[in-house]
Amino acid sequence: METECILCGGCADICPVDCIEILPLTALSISQKSFRQISARDNTTLRMDERYILIQYNDLCIRCGLCVQRCPVGTFVMED
Repeated sequence: METECILCGGCADICPVDCIEILPLTALSISQKSFRQISARDNTTLRMDERYILIQYNDLCIRCGLCVQRCPVGTFVMED
């Protein structure tokens, strides 16, 4: 069962090719309007500098599956 990432960082730590990053939302070029839309959808009152996002660079991923094994909540999955 796929669930929402809890941003524990386990996947980024174990990735042999460093294709997973957890970044503050402020590192992205995102407008305040878009951020308000994200916050409304997520029903959160967190400020932009308090939010983080997981980014996986699929073009670098070697499909080793270590992130799947490490993820405690099942966010990552590997499918044929």
